[in-house]
Amino acid sequence: MAMVARATNADPGPNAAPPSAKGAPVPGGHLARLARLGGMASRVAGAMTAEAERPSGDHRHRRVSVERVVAGPGLVEIHEILAAIEGRPAPRLDAVALWTAALAGRDSLAVAALDRFCLSLGSVAGDLALAHGAGGVVIAGGLGLRLAEHLPRSGFAQRFAAKGRFESMMAALPVKLVTRPEPGLFGAAAAFAAEHG
Repeated sequence: MAMVARATNADPGPNAAPPSAKGAPVPGGHLARLARLGGMASRVAGAMTAEAERPSGDHRHRRVSVERVVAGPGLVEIHEILAAIEGRPAPRLDAVALWTAALAGRDSLAVAALDRFCLSLGSVAGDLALAHGAGGVVIAGGLGLRLAEHLPRSGFAQRFAAKGRFESMMAALPVKLVTRPEPGLFGAAAAFAAEHG
């Protein structure tokens, strides 16, 4: 099973972008170039798309992308859709209030949304790792810090590894969470030091 561990040092490790001439690894394993998911579609968004695009007159999105589901604000979208599916009224909360309620376990619908978020994140991270032949995955930024206590006990690792015939390989890939605030500054400093000595 994929191990989820904290990485408190400045090493950003592998990312979603394959190395290029400008993003080649520098000494210490750092990557000088970072990339976003960039509109990559996935089956993870499928269930959310079906609900978000259902013929109810509420057409907020023409397309539900991976970023809409597994980025920090995605928790709000998942929460609203789960409420609609269950026919439950849900108070309209901003992302910070919803994350706080979910992580504290104060609201069952918020907790269910967080569980779905972690499952989706595991699927997407595993898909990206497999597609790019990664030697590991690092989750950084506010998300890594926010999920440090919850992610290891969620269904993330099972979904990360659930890649059919590649399951044993995926289960062996390390997954690390960068929990240091402002990790980008450390990565930039390491890249600068490597280039300019």
